[in-house]
Amino acid sequence: MSRNITVDAATAVESAVYAPVYLVQITFSNETIYVHSATGTISWNGHNWLGVGVLGSISTIAESSDTQANGIVLTLSGIPTEYLTDALTYADGHGTAQVLLGCMLANGTLVADPFPLYLGFTDSPAIDCSTETISLSIAVENRLSDMQRSQQLRYTDATQRVRYPSDASFQFVQFVADLFINWRQAS
Repeated sequence: MSRNITVDAATAVESAVYAPVYLVQITFSNETIYVHSATGTISWNGHNWLGVGVLGSISTIAESSDTQANGIVLTLSGIPTEYLTDALTYADGHGTAQVLLGCMLANGTLVADPFPLYLGFTDSPAIDCSTETISLSIAVENRLSDMQRSQQLRYTDATQRVRYPSDASFQFVQFVADLFINWRQAS
């Protein structure tokens, strides 16, 4: 799949010294966090992105020409155990995550606009606890994964009114389903 990158990013890639940097934005139920794969803090797009360095990892981002859902796993290690309650409370699996790829120059400045690599919905986290730190792994799935789930919608009046409250087109469905019709033979 081709990517459109800015002229500044293309120039940085062609230069002698640059470093790729991943920027990850995760929305939890109480806040949105902004982290990146280098160290230090990057100010970009109106937010301060905290560097996690080797404590963070991103699984392989797979692309395919087939229509299939390819998920990723975002992992953050070395979290102090006093944040375990927050991790269990706020990382509830109902947020979103976005992974961007940018170029960082040798002086630590981010070049132009990073481009999106992955956007998806977070799942409930897997938490690995040790005596001093915890590791948090969050699976992120794209919208195509919803196609593989069965829908819990039925052709009933109640289901129709959830989506369209004033629509009464299914109001007699249950009546017709329960209706007993005695078909007599002609005499």
